Amino acid sequence: MKAVGIEVIPATDAAEAGDRLRDALDRGFKVVFLTETLAGGLGPRLREVALGPRQSVVLIPGPRGVPSLGRAHLREVVRRAVGADIFVHESEKR
Repeated sequence: MKAVGIEVIPATDAAEAGDRLRDALDRGFKVVFLTETLAGGLGPRLREVALGPRQSVVLIPGPRGVPSLGRAHLREVVRRAVGADIFVHESEKR
């Protein structure tokens, strides 16, 4: 995977994932893929770096992913980018 510019940085828990995420961004990584399982334990720390202007953190399903965490993250990123929540469901329009 290194031949195409991809580096795998393993982490076994949220604390380690947070440290590895910060390290990757400090090293200049522009796109980081993170499993929903690990992202669920990062809370505000993930929000702080994921919504930064110079990088992108993409949540992908893990083996036991946190349901809809990636969808909620995408909704927030798009809301900030376009200035409106374009993912409003019918049940939320009332």
